[in-house]
Amino acid sequence: MLAGCVSDPKNQQDKPQAETSEMLQRQLDLGIGYLRNRDYRRAKEILNRALEIDPKNATVHATFGLLFQLEGETELAEQYFSSAIRFDPSSAQARNSYGAFLFAQKRYEEAVVQLKEASENRFYPNRSTVFENLGVAYVRLDDVSSADYAFTRAVQLNPTQPRALLELADIRFDQQQFVESRALYSRHSKVAPNSAKLC
Repeated sequence: MLAGCVSDPKNQQDKPQAETSEMLQRQLDLGIGYLRNRDYRRAKEILNRALEIDPKNATVHATFGLLFQLEGETELAEQYFSSAIRFDPSSAQARNSYGAFLFAQKRYEEAVVQLKEASENRFYPNRSTVFENLGVAYVRLDDVSSADYAFTRAVQLNPTQPRALLELADIRFDQQQFVESRALYSRHSKVAPNSAKLC
């Protein structure tokens, strides 16, 4: 009975860390909210507070990377994306964001490296999107076989992944697999009826 009443020093040490993590997450969520509303000035203020809490947080660095990418500050964006990966090489989110940034810079081979790394994380909730992005990068490199694989994996992970369905339909059409192509295009039309193929 008495042993159960004694406070555990380990729990006391964990509590401040849990509170710090909660504060960091609140700042990050708020910063992302401002970013989505295109209030970049406020987003920077909030994200800077998040970095004060944890200067090596990969998600905060990746979010800064996205913010500066949106502002057209490509060198600064790349510095933050690189920092995010340095601080957490296993972060699929950071690698996917960096891969998308490199793709936008037409650095397709570098984008593939980051996206392939991101696709290895079996627990990343947006893994189907990573494979879709990877497939599009392979298309830009004229690597149809690898694109086919990436789009197929995207659709396996999420049967309603719109761009992957459309791209696979095109690939199957070029392979003269017209029945499968039509079926894929039909599936795409149901999930994205008003979408046009992106460039």
